[in-house]
Amino acid sequence: MVSVLAWLLVPGKHLGIDGWRWLAFVPAVGALLVWQVRRALPESPRWLEARGRIIEADQITSKIERRVARDLRIQVPHIGAATAAPTHGPAQAISLWTPPYRRRTIVLIAFHVFQTIGYFGFANWLPTLLVSQGIELGKSLAYSAVVALVPPAAPLVFGLFVDKVERKWMVAGGALLAAVAGLLLSRITQHSDFALFTVIGAGVAIGNSLMSLSYHTYQSELFPTPMRARAVGFVYSFSRLSAIFSGYIIAATLDRAGSVGVFVLISTAMVIVALTVGLFGPRTRGLALEQI
Repeated sequence: MVSVLAWLLVPGKHLGIDGWRWLAFVPAVGALLVWQVRRALPESPRWLEARGRIIEADQITSKIERRVARDLRIQVPHIGAATAAPTHGPAQAISLWTPPYRRRTIVLIAFHVFQTIGYFGFANWLPTLLVSQGIELGKSLAYSAVVALVPPAAPLVFGLFVDKVERKWMVAGGALLAAVAGLLLSRITQHSDFALFTVIGAGVAIGNSLMSLSYHTYQSELFPTPMRARAVGFVYSFSRLSAIFSGYIIAATLDRAGSVGVFVLISTAMVIVALTVGLFGPRTRGLALEQI
């Protein structure tokens, strides 16, 4: 939606106000929608149980089971009492820097530093890079609007196989797809066919979407419930630190090496992402949380 609005609003003035100011205001309205949506999200039963709030955990779990039974029109099988007592105690008792979590923490820190360069490098800089290659700004924004339709549609396709493939390979595969498509985009010029670079750009968007959707689930699977929010928040913060500097790095690269140099930089970051997770990330598919 933002890309479509950018195409319609930028450049130009509307009601005497610059189009880019309208574009900055519209997404802020989404915060009100998010506030309403999050009210319908249930708390994690595991988290409640870990803090001794057994009744609340059971109520939420029972509600989920009733919904599953209704949707699938089956009886939920009876589950016996747990053989092990639930884990209580503060999250601080589990450290990010003790095995096996130390390696996972380091892998995810490296992952987030480079995925930010790759993901937002493509997402935020693509119109600028296309313009630097001689493609008209209006056409560049039209292209961005077309490509922006991929992320809402791609998850519908991913849903067909997302739980049938090892999560870390989807992260790596998405990063590699974005890297290859990005290198192909570096060959696009103003004389290239519009449909061609739209298809290649869609490849970048599909790769970014697959990587992003997969890693958000994957990193949550790597830490136990009592420390998950703190652990994920910690490693994810490195993506925000990376974002502070990546814009300057990309701008400097564009100034010194041109758009081709930026495409190579971003694609290299995505290759590092794929290698980091693919080689050093633990597998999670088909394993209970306690086994992971």
